[in-house]
Amino acid sequence: MGKTIAEALKAEGRLHEAREMLQGLLEEKFGPVPEGIRQRIQAATDLARLHAVARGALHLGGLEQFDL
Repeated sequence: MGKTIAEALKAEGRLHEAREMLQGLLEEKFGPVPEGIRQRIQAATDLARLHAVARGALHLGGLEQFDL
């Protein structure tokens, strides 16, 4: 059974918000985020993974430790 259009739009909105939150956290902590990391964030489609990575971003020592 497929998602309704409204459900799909809501899911995409949640992904967009999670991506923006993660990028914002990284920028707040480390300054400008390299394009490669920005692209990986924008390509992410697993909402739970985005949330987990955002929580982990608080503990990173540098962007070289970022793993998504």
